[in-house]
Amino acid sequence: MIDFKFKKCTGTIILMLFLAIDCFAFIDLVSNDKNKITNMSLEMTSNNYSGKNKVYYLQVYSNNCRWEIFTNEILASYNEDSRVVNTTFGINQNILTSGKQRIYFRVYPNKNEKTINNYAVFKVTLSYNEIGNENESEIVKSYIMPDQENKISLIENELIFDVDVPYVIDKLVNAQKLNEINKIGDKIVSKLNEFKSIIEKGDSKKYLDIYEGFLKRRHITYFSTKEEIELDLKNESLESFMSEIYDLEILPIQKDAKIVYFGNGKVACLLQNDMKSGEKKYGLIYKAKYKDDNSICFGTINFLLYMPNNSNELLLY
Repeated sequence: MIDFKFKKCTGTIILMLFLAIDCFAFIDLVSNDKNKITNMSLEMTSNNYSGKNKVYYLQVYSNNCRWEIFTNEILASYNEDSRVVNTTFGINQNILTSGKQRIYFRVYPNKNEKTINNYAVFKVTLSYNEIGNENESEIVKSYIMPDQENKISLIENELIFDVDVPYVIDKLVNAQKLNEINKIGDKIVSKLNEFKSIIEKGDSKKYLDIYEGFLKRRHITYFSTKEEIELDLKNESLESFMSEIYDLEILPIQKDAKIVYFGNGKVACLLQNDMKSGEKKYGLIYKAKYKDDNSICFGTINFLLYMPNNSNELLLY
């Protein structure tokens, strides 16, 4: 699942990333390097790592265009709205080891337009904050789309940058290529229906169990303190998800839904279309009512799935 929370007046789940401010982490999916995190509940100290712990994030400003952004080949965010978008989101959860990292993006025309028009604007800026100095940010790289003249139907570009992090998470190194597994689409749909049932039954424990591996990865990559981990678990609970809505109904998966793959075929998610607007929607589509005014809202819950080597079980990435 992309880390998210729905926001009223959008009808979708908005990316809300947990920015941590210290060096505690726990995970059981990392290397045996003595200078890296290697065990669950391991406290990191300044003696273990000589670098600066940094939180990287992207700021995107756009208008009159649609776009998708990937961090290290994993979908980070996308926009189907031609109106002004000004959003900022963290990308540390997809930085799994030190070395070169890749931000890749695609810019498309507005819906029902064949080319990117001359009013289109797209700007992406990569920055970071150092842990302990969150009030100051450093710009790493940026991209501004050149003025368009209704001639191009697609713009692709990338930002390459280097990082040094005190961990190695080998989750995808030791994962199978889902796009090479026979009848994987049926298995993915079955797993998503399992998740759907857990949410609709209100099973809080199983709901958090789904996110265990995802949350561990996030806590490591954002250098979370014990207190932040506890708060994050509370914020990601089923009770928190349902705090502003009721009459939740997760709609059946559409017959023409597609499975899309990221990360060299090792990560997959569901792609559907909004039945009214035709806009693409990643994940399960839900319908609910707001508690404060009983108005109807629609949203999506996007589960990114992977399968470890020597396993037949799909897990949340």
